[in-house]
Amino acid sequence: MHNHSFCPGGGDKPMVCIWESREDVDAAHFQAFIDGKHGPGGECLVNTCYKVAAGAQHPSAHFAKEE
Repeated sequence: MHNHSFCPGGGDKPMVCIWESREDVDAAHFQAFIDGKHGPGGECLVNTCYKVAAGAQHPSAHFAKEE
């Protein structure tokens, strides 16, 4: 997993983080990662994960794509 951006809202305001996975994963699989022991927030955050919409603009890929 690679974190492209972390945009805190401040205080109790929501924050937005953009992550990339090496393999295609659904939101439930990512939710398990982000809330798990290797996730960055542990029990300190309440996370809601969404998969990027098809055709959305996003950061350049961190993981090389095989051709």
